[in-house]
Amino acid sequence: MADALNQKLAYEALKDKIQSKQRDLQLELSRLLAGKTSLVNMFRRQSKEVLTNEVEHRIEEAAKEYENVQFICDIISVILGYFEIPLFKEEHAGLYQSTVSAASCLEAFREDQMFAYWQTLQRGVSG
Repeated sequence: MADALNQKLAYEALKDKIQSKQRDLQLELSRLLAGKTSLVNMFRRQSKEVLTNEVEHRIEEAAKEYENVQFICDIISVILGYFEIPLFKEEHAGLYQSTVSAASCLEAFREDQMFAYWQTLQRGVSG
């Protein structure tokens, strides 16, 4: 279980990296559309349209990668839930049973005391 949880945390961190990559690519696309080129793109000697298409393609790939990682995280969550929910129920079922048992014993004791009290009053009135 600990391994699965650690893997989920690793995939969550990977999702954060992918989101950061997407933001960076969106920023780069905005700059390209505004007519600004980076130092790297200046030396590549490609047209603005080619560079824009490349960045858009990388954004789409990052989005697909994010969806895949999200799907893996969801699967891990389902698997963890499949094993943990029955354990949780089992653990708390005993606590529930003991609480209900204690409450029913207390109620029976209270009823016995009330019965004894009313008997005492009835004897006092009769006697």
